[in-house]
Amino acid sequence: MDQLNFIEIIILIIVFIFSFKILKSFLKAIILLAVLILILYFLQTNNIINLKSYGVFYQNILNFRN
Repeated sequence: MDQLNFIEIIILIIVFIFSFKILKSFLKAIILLAVLILILYFLQTNNIINLKSYGVFYQNILNFRN
């Protein structure tokens, strides 16, 4: 999982916190987070998407909001 960069890790943590609050269950939130990580890893290893370009995309969104 060392292919995930810092931005994706932060996004996954934010998703985990919100899913924990919404689902009111630690186990369900962990399962959701694991599924998201597996999907991201699968897509990246099959070169369907490039997570680095998503990092640039998120950075552009953050710059646009400022």
